[in-house]
Amino acid sequence: MGDSFQIRTFRGNETEDLLKVWNRALHLDGVTRDIFERKVLLDLNFDGEGFLIAETKGRIAGFVYGLVRHVPMTGVGLQEDRGWITALGVDPQCRGRGVGRALL
Repeated sequence: MGDSFQIRTFRGNETEDLLKVWNRALHLDGVTRDIFERKVLLDLNFDGEGFLIAETKGRIAGFVYGLVRHVPMTGVGLQEDRGWITALGVDPQCRGRGVGRALL
């Protein structure tokens, strides 16, 4: 893979490719399609603008998923002053090229 990459939002039709990268990059925290859909895509706080993909030569090089609450959580509300990065991964073949830094 070349050193150049672009950052863009996640596209729903690339879930399988994303999961392959996720499971290579985060091999101790891997996910299945079912878990990804349930815990990420179907989360009431999911916002596609917060799910970024680094792409190089048409392939996913890395990803980051950040979110803010849009739906209050019992006991803590919206926590408007907070956001979370819940997942960040770079394909092992693309590490050391600034992909993770760019995603952050």
